[in-house]
Amino acid sequence: MTNINLSAWREIITRIFEAFDADRNVAPDWLINPETNRKLKLDWLFPEIGMAVKFEGLKAGRQRRRPSLEEELQIKHREEARQTVCEAHGISLAILNLSTNDFGNIFAALETATSKATRLLAQNQTQSSAEKAALLEKLSRARGNVREYKTKVRTNRELDNYAALWHDRQFKELKSPRQTEKSSQMRLALQVGIRIEHSHFGEGTVEAVYTSGGDTMVTINFADAGQRTFMLNLLGDKLSIIT
Repeated sequence: MTNINLSAWREIITRIFEAFDADRNVAPDWLINPETNRKLKLDWLFPEIGMAVKFEGLKAGRQRRRPSLEEELQIKHREEARQTVCEAHGISLAILNLSTNDFGNIFAALETATSKATRLLAQNQTQSSAEKAALLEKLSRARGNVREYKTKVRTNRELDNYAALWHDRQFKELKSPRQTEKSSQMRLALQVGIRIEHSHFGEGTVEAVYTSGGDTMVTINFADAGQRTFMLNLLGDKLSIIT
């Protein structure tokens, strides 16, 4: 799994669900692993329609060694817990295995999750008829988007086209007031010793946070990539805190 492919799938997910507000790289308070009592993360959460997306198969692509059987079992139990807790809270979770080149399976998982979200939304008795009808119409369009991209993206070459579009989107977001606010929030959260995960370099530990020339700089020691320093406002959604 390459960072280019991950960026491409992020762009595709954004386009499919463009009609909905989304939380990215979020660990909701209710998403707790009952075995470890630790929070679990979602790559995308769409609260108004009760749907979420989690990418799988990323760490295997970053690691130089194959995970041990014990580690694979831990990952499996963690994913099962994530699925179970999401279901208990009425969230339709799409788990997308990005380590495969069988894009049909990825889109099938999205189709299944959007169909389930549609059923759950239709059964929801807490929303007004007008609000529910509007959301169901937008969900129907999202399901159509899944089918559309299923025909558009069948090869790695077709997939790679969306990576450049994602990078363009990230550049535009960096200049937005919302991104400035997110950078400020991340600056307050980052402390020396905090464990983080980078979308390309994997897991690491924050070794320093300081100001240089008016920019906030973050030095991180990664397990595989070693020590690297970044400008915080250029990290965007590439960095998340491991809880």
